[in-house]
Amino acid sequence: MMPIDKQREYAWNYFQVHAQQRLQTFEFYITISTVLLGGYVASWEFEQMRRISWGIGVGILFMSFVFWKLDARTSELIKNAENALKRIERDVGEGVNSNGVPADFNLFERDDYLTSKKNKFPLASGHFTYSRCFRWVFLAFALAGTFVVFMGLLDRGGQEKSAEEECLVRINSMHVTKLIEPQAKHGAEMTRQREDKAMACLSEPLSAKADSVAAPAGDTRSSQ
Repeated sequence: MMPIDKQREYAWNYFQVHAQQRLQTFEFYITISTVLLGGYVASWEFEQMRRISWGIGVGILFMSFVFWKLDARTSELIKNAENALKRIERDVGEGVNSNGVPADFNLFERDDYLTSKKNKFPLASGHFTYSRCFRWVFLAFALAGTFVVFMGLLDRGGQEKSAEEECLVRINSMHVTKLIEPQAKHGAEMTRQREDKAMACLSEPLSAKADSVAAPAGDTRSSQ
């Protein structure tokens, strides 16, 4: 059987590795999520980027789910190490006090006992564990990702609607142009004919105009 000192060292190293890994993983998640949110804010300055901004929200939701499950798994590994250390404390520790509270050097069991007596609500003064704090952060980023997806799809729909409306305006203007063009051409043709008649009238010899005026008068005298 492994000596008690070796057991404690092994359990503590196991606990320390996974506890540090948990914090480092959470920090990495915060960094990635913050960068994605920053990219979403920056995308509003570029129209082409705004068309795919909903994808950033999907990425935040995906990362929140994956890191939440990863944190849950790491928490299980830490609990395994805590259980091993609690067993060592029971074997070599001071046990419990006369009032039923674990002794001071039974660190893990004493902490479990004291925290179990604390209320979780109200939130402002309630007890928060690492797991509970991390879950709140995961939820906050997940809600932010949902908002980004909603706003991205809404903006994309508005852009598509604006494009459709612009196309309709262009089509209507083409139809109006087609309706006006024949009338404009007809009006131009009538104007051109009137101008041609006026020019023809001006170009007739003056004597021909006098004869045409005098002819009706001569016919009237002869008839008398």
